[in-house]
Amino acid sequence: MTWLGLAAIAFGALALLLNALTSLLAREEVQVAGGELIHGWRLLGLRRERRYRLTDVHDFGLPRDEDTAAKPDQLVSPLRDFGKRGSVVFSHAAGQKAALGVALDDDHASQVVNWIARRMPRGTMRA
Repeated sequence: MTWLGLAAIAFGALALLLNALTSLLAREEVQVAGGELIHGWRLLGLRRERRYRLTDVHDFGLPRDEDTAAKPDQLVSPLRDFGKRGSVVFSHAAGQKAALGVALDDDHASQVVNWIARRMPRGTMRA
């Protein structure tokens, strides 16, 4: 095996280890503040977040398709799947979809939808 093959295997193993660690240790966060829905995660001082203007956010609910639904038997990485999979989905700016709450069951996802709806200004939560 050449050095290039060994480097590829080492890089693959490092990527798997990093994804596994982030899946187990990262903490997902959701906030409604300053006219924005803020979705992000934290891991050992590192932070990643996305901000969505509340006036652009609509169609909150449970996922209707398998592409965005969270799967309980699947290891999800905040690095790879951030905002793509989750138990709560919504649309924003020009019909783009986003998801959050990857580790939630349906009951807790409904609670998150209600929690966000209570914190949004009147007239911005459209069904």
